[in-house]
Amino acid sequence: MYHYIRKEQKNLPFFVYLHADNFEKQIDYFCENYHILSKEEFNECIEQEEVIENGIILTFDDGLSDHYEFVYPILKQRNLWGIFYIPTKPYEKETLLDVHRVHYLLGKYGGKRILEVLSSLITDDDLIETSEELFINATYLKQDNDFDTTKVKRIVNYYMKPDRKSNILEKLMNIFFEDEQELFSKYYLNIKQINEMIDTGMSIACHGHSHTLFSNLDYTDQENDINNSITIIQKLTNNRMYNSFCYPYGGKQSYNDDTLRILSKNNFRSAISVESRKIKKEDLTIKYELPRYDCNEFYFGKATKGIK
Repeated sequence: MYHYIRKEQKNLPFFVYLHADNFEKQIDYFCENYHILSKEEFNECIEQEEVIENGIILTFDDGLSDHYEFVYPILKQRNLWGIFYIPTKPYEKETLLDVHRVHYLLGKYGGKRILEVLSSLITDDDLIETSEELFINATYLKQDNDFDTTKVKRIVNYYMKPDRKSNILEKLMNIFFEDEQELFSKYYLNIKQINEMIDTGMSIACHGHSHTLFSNLDYTDQENDINNSITIIQKLTNNRMYNSFCYPYGGKQSYNDDTLRILSKNNFRSAISVESRKIKKEDLTIKYELPRYDCNEFYFGKATKGIK
C-alpha cells in the first residue's frame, strides 16, 4: 500500500511522504526478492481462489498526481503492473477531499498549530459519541506521527460527524487562506494521465466517492457514495474501470456488513482492506477483505518528513 510518493517540497516542512528515490529502491528490492504479479496473474488468483507463493501486488491510493510523476514511469520502465484506487469527489467539485485538506494543512503548518485552530472551531455537537473509545486503539498505530498530528487525524477522520466535517475543514482552509481550486489542479491525476496509464497497462479502480468512513454512514448513504464513484470512474476511464474496491481508511473499523453487501450487489471482483499480513487462500474465498501491508513495513519504505 502506497500513498504519497514525491520529492521534498520546501513549502511543506511537516509533510509526510515516501521519498521517490526510496520508492525506486523498494521496487528494486521487491523485484529481487518477490514476484510482482501481472494483472492476469492476480485475476487468476481471484478466480481460482489460489495464492501464488511469494507473489505481491502494488496498490496506490487516492489518485494523487505523485503517482503519475514518480510511480508510473518506474512501473512502465520495468513492465510492472499496479492498481491505482481513485476517490471521485474531487473530479466533481474541483476541491480537495477532506482527508487531503488535513494532510495539506498538517504538512504546511504542523500538528500543533492545526490542533489549536481546530479545537477552537469544534464543539461536542460536531463529534460522534463513543467514537474515541472505538477508534483510539485501532487507528494510526503504524504511523510515526507526533501526538498533535495523530490527534488531528483521529478527530477529523474518525470522531467527527460526517455532515459536520466538510464545513469545519472549509473554515480551516479559509483561516489559512488556501486556494483549493489551485491546489486541486496540482494534487490529483487528471483525465489525460488516467487514460494514458490505462493505455499502458495500469488499472484504475474505486476508492469511494468522498473518501469517507463507511462505518459512520447508513446503508443508503454508503450505496450512494459507492454508486457515484462507479459512475464517475467509468466516465473518466471511458468504461475501463478495474473491478476492484479499496476501503477509505481501510481497517475493519472503517466499513461494515452493509458495505460488503453493496460491493456484492455491484459485482466487484475484489476489495482491499488494511491488515498487516499475507493474503491466505480463505481470504480469496471471501474476496472482499483482502489484507495489505503498508510500504513502510519493508526495506526503503520508511516515511520522510519535510526536507530529506
